[in-house]
Amino acid sequence: MRQQIVDPTHGVGRGLQRQSPQRTEHTQNQNQERAVIARTLTYQSSKLHTECTIIIEDDPKGHPFTNEIMEVQFPPNWEELSIDRYNITTYTDEHIDVYKTHMSLYTSDKSVWCRAFPTILKGGALNWFIRLPSDLVDNFKTLLSNFDTQFATS
Repeated sequence: MRQQIVDPTHGVGRGLQRQSPQRTEHTQNQNQERAVIARTLTYQSSKLHTECTIIIEDDPKGHPFTNEIMEVQFPPNWEELSIDRYNITTYTDEHIDVYKTHMSLYTSDKSVWCRAFPTILKGGALNWFIRLPSDLVDNFKTLLSNFDTQFATS
């Protein structure tokens, strides 16, 4: 006969069979690890949101792009790029080459390349980007020039 138990991590009981003490402990450890990861992600997301909000409040536009770049639409087949985010610890040239290769699969429109660029940044590189002045970037060449000036020697 099966016993009805309530799994506190999943809400209402699901007719689960009673688990061995070792299995229960393993499940509890997994749930605790998941909770720690969830709290960490929530904190990092909150921190990034706070940093971006501060910049947006200081700068009415909240981004370094000209209006022309901001008006461009992403292609309908757009998906998040599956490349590592740049965090100042890798070579800039290699990272930009990978970025260009991935972007060329979607579009040749360099305005879209500009708009998608911050999605491949994290840490200090993202902090640098969100602090760029309004209307600084009017094309991809300008964006890369500023990026190289900032990080080429890192």
